Amino acid sequence: MCNRRGRREERRLRKGLREQGRWFNPPPLSGSFFRRLLPQTSDNARDVVGWRNRRAVETRRQVRAVRTVLNRHTMTRMVVARTWGWCAGAPRGVGGSRTRRAWRTCYSTQTDPYTDRVEKARFDCTAALGRADPSSVLLSKMYPAYLRDSFVAFRALNMELSKVSFGFQPGATAKSREFSNLKFAFWLQQVEACETLTLENAGAVLPRVNEPCTVLLADTVLRHLRLDAGMLKQMVHSHQHFYNHNSAAGFRSLDDVCSFGEGTFSQMNYLMQSVLLSPQLSGFADPGVALLELPGSDDLRHGLTDISAHLGQATAVGSFLVGLRYFAEKKHTLMLPTDTLTKHRLSEEACLRYLQGRAADADPDTKERLKNVVFDMATRANDHLISARTKLDLVKTHVQQLAAAPDTPAPVCSLLRHQKRGLPDCLFLPYLSGLPTTLYLERLEKYDFDLLHPNLMYKEWRLAFRLWNAERTRSL
Repeated sequence: MCNRRGRREERRLRKGLREQGRWFNPPPLSGSFFRRLLPQTSDNARDVVGWRNRRAVETRRQVRAVRTVLNRHTMTRMVVARTWGWCAGAPRGVGGSRTRRAWRTCYSTQTDPYTDRVEKARFDCTAALGRADPSSVLLSKMYPAYLRDSFVAFRALNMELSKVSFGFQPGATAKSREFSNLKFAFWLQQVEACETLTLENAGAVLPRVNEPCTVLLADTVLRHLRLDAGMLKQMVHSHQHFYNHNSAAGFRSLDDVCSFGEGTFSQMNYLMQSVLLSPQLSGFADPGVALLELPGSDDLRHGLTDISAHLGQATAVGSFLVGLRYFAEKKHTLMLPTDTLTKHRLSEEACLRYLQGRAADADPDTKERLKNVVFDMATRANDHLISARTKLDLVKTHVQQLAAAPDTPAPVCSLLRHQKRGLPDCLFLPYLSGLPTTLYLERLEKYDFDLLHPNLMYKEWRLAFRLWNAERTRSL
């Protein structure tokens, strides 16, 4: 009865103080003795925490206030000073009261400049990918946290190279093309700097690595993860070859499109496979390394490589289908194979007019002919996906045969026994990069291969579920 009377008195006093615009400033006491004290008031509402109905709100404000703020100029980490408040979720009987006083000790610290540089590069690369390629950000979440930076670095490097190779202008002069080739030379220098980086010469090499994606690549090297610089150079050379030979004239055949995909997207799959099988990742890479070191595993290695190659080529064809309208509107260039256009008797001028929204000026049969061209390209991409699925099934069968072989060591069998459907994560995760292309081709088929259909402009909302299901069932 006394406690109930005390609570009524609290509510009456609290209501009066709220009308006056003042708040409680509770002394450092708790329990029933505190309730019998008259509350002290304070005009500085930021120094105290509200009580009862305001308590949880103010506690959340304090938690939000205690956050890390990165100062990019001084590379220091600053945290809010020491505060205290009333814990909103304390149970009864703990500390003598439901409202326990909780001290939040916040301190200021200063991390090393290298760590802050890597964190800034990670933030910049993720933000750039979120704007240009959101599916890559979602794909990165499927990798462990300590391998996510490598995947983001490869994707960000490919994006930066695409800005140069796809950033051409019709009728560009020789000087502008020479300047673009100098950009490719710059990226080659960045990759070579990462290739020569070691712990001994890090002080001299790291200042030359000054791009966010190459900073993450250098961090991958310093963490002793396996990184093949030759594949990175192949990506640069493939983009440079596209800029010098295909940017203005387009592709001659579908094989040229697939060759570009082999030099770019397939290389990223190979790079992720090499990183995931690094000897430093003991525990994560052990099942895959032990499996590939077994006698008679040459077919398994070739199968894994072929899957990455097929997925990269399918991704290249799908990416050019997605960007076909952009190239037509912004660059006035048609990124369709010449032999396919000739096969279906479609002129480039009529196709450009149709893709630019000038359907009245185009031939009436342009829409159907363009659908046939798109169908041929989508069929080639789908054939590569079907080949990747078929070879993945063969890889699963081969893994089961190796695990059941009598000469297979017992530790390897025990490792494979605990993997999802017998295929370790270090071997399967790079293949998830083909799912965005699969979903786009499914939507393209649903809308009768009409590139200008408005429903094709929306983002793919099923990607998260398909990634989870593919990782669970080990399927593409």
